[in-house]
Amino acid sequence: MKCRVITLKENFGRGHSRNIGISECRTTYALFCDSTNILPSNFSANAIKHFKNSSIAAVFGRIVNHLKMTDALSRWRGRNLFREHLDHRQDVHEVQCLISYAVLFRKDAVLECGNFDRSLRKCEDQDIGQKLISYGSKIISDPSLVTYSIRRETMTSLCIRFNRWFSDHQEEFHCWEAFINTLRSSMTIFLKDDLRNMDFQSMIISIFLPFWLLALGLFNKKKLIG
Repeated sequence: MKCRVITLKENFGRGHSRNIGISECRTTYALFCDSTNILPSNFSANAIKHFKNSSIAAVFGRIVNHLKMTDALSRWRGRNLFREHLDHRQDVHEVQCLISYAVLFRKDAVLECGNFDRSLRKCEDQDIGQKLISYGSKIISDPSLVTYSIRRETMTSLCIRFNRWFSDHQEEFHCWEAFINTLRSSMTIFLKDDLRNMDFQSMIISIFLPFWLLALGLFNKKKLIG
């Protein structure tokens, strides 16, 4: 399709790669989409309409499991990470955070605020979102823009993703603090939702998740920090 592909000889992390992506972008807008997601063919066309407002720097929407993702780990992800079962806002609205599983940027706005931080191996989207807002730009969530996840999770990848979504790029990973917080969420939120749906396989995942995360933090911390 005559695409220009940039290949890096070493994995320096998400912030480094996305910084290069924006720097090398030759168009007004830049679309980021995780390789484990699928976008509808009209995603960009619908997202780009919001940029008629010059103060808008980024637009994203919701993420859900693809219909073919029916295994226990995918069900847990859809319910307890994506929160698919909850009612979501139907209106287009401004948000104070950025999630980059699929997002359209105004390139100049990203460059103006300093571009992605190359030193960040994770949470680079939180960081750039804060920068954009501090420079007076707006981030828009449009619930009609749906991203479909096709990733086949393992317990390890699920823990890594859970930690990345709920961690702060400015904070170091603390094993026991993360364990206590995840255990509290698992017992008071995840297990209840799993039980309400009579999903006993997901209940087992909710019980083991805090302990799996703790084990990763103690014995393979590198996976959690990028």
